[in-house]
Amino acid sequence: MQHDNLSKKSTAPSHLSGKTSLYHAHYRVRHQGSDKVVWLEDSGKVIEWGDRQQPLRMIGTRRDISEQKRQEDELQLAASLFNNSPDGVFVLDSHQGFRTCNRVFSQIFGLQKSQLLGLPLFQVVRTEQGQRIAQSMQNNGRWQGDIVALKRGHERFPLSLTLTAIRDKDQRISHYLGICRDLSELKQHRIQLDYLSQHDALTGLFNRNYFHQLLSQFDQHDPLLPNQYAVAIFNLDNFRTINDRLGQDIGDQLLKDVAVRLNNLNDPVRQVARLGADEFALLIDYEGDETALIDVLNLSLEEINRPSLIDDHELVITASCGVTIVHQDNRSQLLNQANTALLSARKRGGNTYIIYRQTLTSKPGLRERLLKDLPQAVREGQFRLVYQPKLNLISQMMDSAEALLRWKHPTEGEIDPEDFMPLVEETGLMLALGDQVLLQVCEDVTRWKAGGLGDIRVAVNISPQQFYQADLIERIQSALSHTNCAAAQLELEVTEGTLMADLANAQGTLNRLGDLGVHRSLDDYGTGYSSLGYLKRFPLDSIKIDRSFLRESPKGEPNPVIEAIVAMASSLKMKVVAEGVETQSQLKYLKRLGCGHAQGYLISRPLLAEDLALWLRHSQSRLYVDVAQQIH
Repeated sequence: MQHDNLSKKSTAPSHLSGKTSLYHAHYRVRHQGSDKVVWLEDSGKVIEWGDRQQPLRMIGTRRDISEQKRQEDELQLAASLFNNSPDGVFVLDSHQGFRTCNRVFSQIFGLQKSQLLGLPLFQVVRTEQGQRIAQSMQNNGRWQGDIVALKRGHERFPLSLTLTAIRDKDQRISHYLGICRDLSELKQHRIQLDYLSQHDALTGLFNRNYFHQLLSQFDQHDPLLPNQYAVAIFNLDNFRTINDRLGQDIGDQLLKDVAVRLNNLNDPVRQVARLGADEFALLIDYEGDETALIDVLNLSLEEINRPSLIDDHELVITASCGVTIVHQDNRSQLLNQANTALLSARKRGGNTYIIYRQTLTSKPGLRERLLKDLPQAVREGQFRLVYQPKLNLISQMMDSAEALLRWKHPTEGEIDPEDFMPLVEETGLMLALGDQVLLQVCEDVTRWKAGGLGDIRVAVNISPQQFYQADLIERIQSALSHTNCAAAQLELEVTEGTLMADLANAQGTLNRLGDLGVHRSLDDYGTGYSSLGYLKRFPLDSIKIDRSFLRESPKGEPNPVIEAIVAMASSLKMKVVAEGVETQSQLKYLKRLGCGHAQGYLISRPLLAEDLALWLRHSQSRLYVDVAQQIH
């Protein structure tokens, strides 16, 4: 055998020097050529000494104590775990009285070990569940769970507790081992995590996750009261510009200001959330009072619009708002519908709200039926045109109109253009239907002229599919030549979005239309994103002001946007058409500004071709408005 001197413990030196009567030695040995190690214990004494007190003979014993050392190591490890455990550990006798505990347990309950000895478990761990736990221990020998306990006589706190019965070789309970943990910090941590999972870190408002949970509760409302709740989503207009120009810190402070203003709104606002970036949401419980709903929407926009003073910067921002009314059939589509309305509000130039209109195509199965019926409708000519006149504010004559498409379905009746136009684009029928519209307009214009009604110019809305079609010019030339219509009597309206999609091609197409003699108009100006610099690059003849701007001035109040557009168009030698005119005050205001044309219900609603001809024949001796009202 080979000694392992590093693990040797011996009193032999003291004994050999005559200081002790016996000697003991513990040491490890390893078998030669083997990894097996055993612990040995030697005990003995010197029985014969020499003249010089040197040991001559010794007697003693040697035994293998490997198992004893293993048990001692396990006990030492257990003691170390007991004393250094992060949990409170304690031992009870068979009657559930305290025998010992570690330092952590003493700290949890604020008692020293000496104060605990002999005390019953539930005199120390005081809980209303004590009787139930004791019964479970008696029946099962084990209990584990979370309880509410008391410490220092009155302080309630959450405690995780595990109790296990330890049995002797005769299966009798000799003692109990207990482990516990104070859950106060963990509970607080969970509360913080719950808060963070439901709240926006920047503004402190509820976040998108919580707002989704809030809206999902409507699934439990059955039946759901109609016209009771509304969901509104606000998106700040041009926030990115402020963020990029002044920095994220300024942008974040602006978001905080907006959050505070929205959060301070009173009834009927029930909840406010930040959905992300510069998007906020309100849950409104307006109890069927539409006036209250409209008032709080307007107040929200006004609050957002109030100036914010941030680091010497006075910032003024507006918002677009989309609203949907909660009802039985749209509970799973609330945010989608509100976002759809929000996009419409943004297209109108922002600083306004739009309430989502439940479209006809949202009815179960109807969308699929319309998609199926559209090809036949185009083939059979189920679509018809109506014309809304435009009044020349300089000559006081009606010299132009806009063609609008209508569809009367054989079984469903009138289908709104907002319902069927997206389906037309989806089915790829826009080009075929567009050709029909161009041909019909040219025929009607030619017929009016032949009937002595003058050179009436008619505007036709052109979709992006049509505008960027390679043979657009050829299609227009074909319609003009087939009907013998003059190109100057045809006007094509395109949107900002269409032009901005492909600047180079847009310029080329507009130039070719101008060479052809067709009038070119920019529709709904002010609702898109094109700048004056871009606008100067487009060869356009006129600009149409979107109706949303006039809606802000129902009594003809000064509107800086309208005035800026009129002045800009004048500098670019472009004519201006204002749509959505509904009051005499608006009409007078536009005339004072020098706006060229006006279009709206005050002048006339859309008319069939024959009704428009009748109106033109009577217009020489009577006011347009009076004639239009008589026809309607």
